[in-house]
Amino acid sequence: MRRVQIDGESVNSVGLEEEQHCNYRRLLVAFGVHLSQTRQVVSLRHTTLMPSIRGLPALIAMIFAPTIELRLDLFKKK
Repeated sequence: MRRVQIDGESVNSVGLEEEQHCNYRRLLVAFGVHLSQTRQVVSLRHTTLMPSIRGLPALIAMIFAPTIELRLDLFKKK
């Protein structure tokens, strides 16, 4: 695990959770990513916190993936 540091001048340097009852995964998108020389700290710049929409992280991952394979389990729950 690495420590993540968000640049103080980024839009989302301070984050407030408006919808505490929603436990969907959220994405933090960064334009600039820098790894420290010790490889212990990742610095993010020009960040944007994406909205809390169910399934958005999976959808964005599929959009940018070179290939995907969709599967359905036997009980059709996933």
